[in-house]
Amino acid sequence: MDNNHAWAEIWLDNAWHYTGDMDAAWFPDQTWFSGMIDKTVLILAEGSLAAENDEILDSGKYETVINSTRNYAKERTRTLTLHVTDEKGKPVSGAQVVPMVFNWGSLRALSYLTTDKKGHLHFSCGRGAFYLSVYHKGKKALRLVPSGTDEQVMLNVRLNAEDYPPENAILEYPSNPMQWQNPPDEYRKAVQTEKDRWKLKNDNDILQVEAWLDPADSLAYQTALACKGNWHALQEFMDKQQGVDTGYWEFLLSYDPKFLWQANSTQIQALYNFYETQKPYLTGSEEDLSLLSPTVYYEELPQPWKGVDGQALLYPPDFKVSGAEPKDKIEAVIKLLNNKHKIDAKKALSGLPSLELVYQQKYLNSYQFRILACSMLRANGFPAEFSRLPNLVTVFINGDWEYLNVVTGKWENRNSESSANMVVKVRLADADGIPIQASEEQLNLCRYVEGSCYPLAHPFTYLGQGWHQATFAREKAYLQFGYRISDSQTEFHQVLIDPAPSDTISIEITASKYPRTWQAADPQILALLPTAIRDQDKVLILGNFDQENSRRIADKLVNAKVDYLWLGYQESGQSQANYQYLPTWQQAVSADNHNALRSITLIKKDGQWQMFEGLWDKLP
Repeated sequence: MDNNHAWAEIWLDNAWHYTGDMDAAWFPDQTWFSGMIDKTVLILAEGSLAAENDEILDSGKYETVINSTRNYAKERTRTLTLHVTDEKGKPVSGAQVVPMVFNWGSLRALSYLTTDKKGHLHFSCGRGAFYLSVYHKGKKALRLVPSGTDEQVMLNVRLNAEDYPPENAILEYPSNPMQWQNPPDEYRKAVQTEKDRWKLKNDNDILQVEAWLDPADSLAYQTALACKGNWHALQEFMDKQQGVDTGYWEFLLSYDPKFLWQANSTQIQALYNFYETQKPYLTGSEEDLSLLSPTVYYEELPQPWKGVDGQALLYPPDFKVSGAEPKDKIEAVIKLLNNKHKIDAKKALSGLPSLELVYQQKYLNSYQFRILACSMLRANGFPAEFSRLPNLVTVFINGDWEYLNVVTGKWENRNSESSANMVVKVRLADADGIPIQASEEQLNLCRYVEGSCYPLAHPFTYLGQGWHQATFAREKAYLQFGYRISDSQTEFHQVLIDPAPSDTISIEITASKYPRTWQAADPQILALLPTAIRDQDKVLILGNFDQENSRRIADKLVNAKVDYLWLGYQESGQSQANYQYLPTWQQAVSADNHNALRSITLIKKDGQWQMFEGLWDKLP
């Protein structure tokens, strides 16, 4: 719904089917995630109209959210029936029910559902494990829905006002059988022809860029290459803008490449004009990316405004406010925002409209309101980021990121008074007592608000020996920690943090199944590798270019500056660093589709190959 895990559905033979990458698209319902359907909890489709037999989870003025899980899992779909009562056993009507999965360091909401007049709720779900958070008027409950094969799952949930006890669970995510079918040779040839045509176009673009720019002008040249087929927009910008500041090229090369693929010359110009106004205040830090970014969340690129002199502007002139001190200016931004716009989801447009459309609306939903707040703050020189916390965004001020309530204008400033802060220390170790250093996607402190968990934007600092520390505003919160044991298991922990004034709170957690061990490489895996590859000393990744775990492993190796070779069962349609198609791996996938789901890292130690299957944390 708000990331790259999206694809096309087609209506074929009186049913919905899905399609994805071109290589496998000859057969419907065959793509990179086909063998992972049973791992999922919900698969959602968003549209304007629903068919009679669609399972509707939510609907509004402009959109309908449809539960498409049954279209994918078919007879393996579970039906969950929930009955919610209060402490006296009376049915609770209108209780909010939030299916949640552990992702990026915390329990994340997949959708928001409500019980009927009798306290009941029915919905379809997959076989993956998940949590249900239920909330109504200050009363709450958290229930684990384990993985299972039962078609019907019945849950009775009783709400109360008590805090949640500690959670520790192994969450199961089974794969499903899937017969991978190879398309006919005629189709394979057609796909290769299309790839060759695309490569020829890309090669021709490179030749044209080289004819236009001297590679010695490295920054401009690299930026033009990064534009791919959109380099003409950059050329038009450079024809009009003489003497482009080198810092602008550096920003574009470090920013999301999709901007260069999509932006027209006027958008590139508007961003440059804004860059020029902010150049005296740039520090070369990550906060510059937050300040200069033309988008906040996943919305479309904004269409520029025209200044009085015809100059392209990234933001409308009336976004600018005045103030003697930074916090005075921020206060003026919030006052302007609330004077011109109101939060009313029923009257707001759906989705993520671009800035110029949001600017024209009086009524916005809550996340559109926060996105607009970030744009207005950036327009006035303040790095600002969207927050999932209700009414809050984060603003970089006085050398730190702080929460700002964009409705009330009040700060949640943990630096203002030490008595308002708490220090949380967490020690993580495996079953053998060996310390663990957690990454940001494994450990978070979360605020609980009306049934949802929101990770706080202050990451933990690693102190060594398994200890992690962070300072937070003093409040009741939940510490959440999780990690992948394998591609089919995740261990999850949750602990209540209930501080007293000026508390330093220490918690120790044992990760009982933390994966560490490298095994001797499977001879059947080694047999897939040509002799020339086995003779190298590079780290090897066995897993396809579009597989999430393999991509994460590659990112870890890049960050660690480790030389590696990435071997996949499909040819990549675009340039992929260190990636190579391995025909023997493709044959192994055709013989057993389970291989398509595997992510294997191979290393050579003392001349012997060892392997680790799954997503590792640190490479020994």
